[in-house]
Amino acid sequence: MGRPERPLLEVAGLEAGYGPVQVLRGLSFHVDPGEVVVILGANGAGKTTTLRAVSGMIAPRGQVAVDADGKVIAPGDMKAQAEAVFYNLRLILREAGGSFEDVVKLTHYVVDLKPEHRPVITEIRNRYVNQENPPASTMIGVPALVMDGLVIEVEVVAVIDESRAKYLS
Repeated sequence: MGRPERPLLEVAGLEAGYGPVQVLRGLSFHVDPGEVVVILGANGAGKTTTLRAVSGMIAPRGQVAVDADGKVIAPGDMKAQAEAVFYNLRLILREAGGSFEDVVKLTHYVVDLKPEHRPVITEIRNRYVNQENPPASTMIGVPALVMDGLVIEVEVVAVIDESRAKYLS
């Protein structure tokens, strides 16, 4: 019994990375109907990158308001930090070939979350996300973030069409 004419999934010469870091080089594999394929490897070997690249999904994690030197932008200022975080997320999405239109989930981590924080963050978020079809969104109060002065961290999950994803070749 030979290989079927058309595999369910065929990947040939996949190249993927994040910014200047190339993670995958020339990866090829196929999945035939009824076949189970397992991707094994050590931490950092590229398993998650492979799945993200094949699915067109990216997940910029833990975006905070820091400048190019790693210093906190506007320590303690919710509005200024939210503006910086969403601006940076837009740049990251653009670098990957996507936009906020591709975002399917947002998670906001807010230090000492209070009711008055929600409208400030929501107003800024709404400048970026699709208002007719907004992504799932969660806001979680936390006691602190990784650096003193940070008050908001945002994670996004985006699914970018393969034809636009820049980290696919």
